[in-house]
Amino acid sequence: MNTTIIEHLACLEINNLILQPPFQLISNIQWNDKGLSFDGDIELYSSDIRKTDFNGRVPVQVKGTTTQKKQHKKSKIKHSVNKKDLEVYYKDGSGVLYFVVTINPKTYDRQAYYRILAPLDLKGLLDNLKLMEMIQLPYLLKSSIMEI
Repeated sequence: MNTTIIEHLACLEINNLILQPPFQLISNIQWNDKGLSFDGDIELYSSDIRKTDFNGRVPVQVKGTTTQKKQHKKSKIKHSVNKKDLEVYYKDGSGVLYFVVTINPKTYDRQAYYRILAPLDLKGLLDNLKLMEMIQLPYLLKSSIMEI
């Protein structure tokens, strides 16, 4: 499966999870994103989507990967993250909501997993990495973005 298609399907899955009742989240996740280390953000609202109810933004990274399994039976998976990306997330100061979407190339079934990487988490990871360039991190299964 083409990497562009994988990326689009992964972003589509995350956008589908965001666009759910009570509709207090707005996705600004870009397709074919060529940005530094972020794929966009999610805007948070306390009730209605209007300026007076705006609560802030959460930076987001979305990674798509293929799997031959129909669905993972586990509630966790592991996925590698580049040290340079972790450094960018840390320097930004607000952390990142990191999604990994597994896609079955035959059925196109998708499952989204997430990891919240807060600034202190990032500092600890970077301190432990030292000379390594990649790290495997666990991600939790997500069926609704509102659960995060």
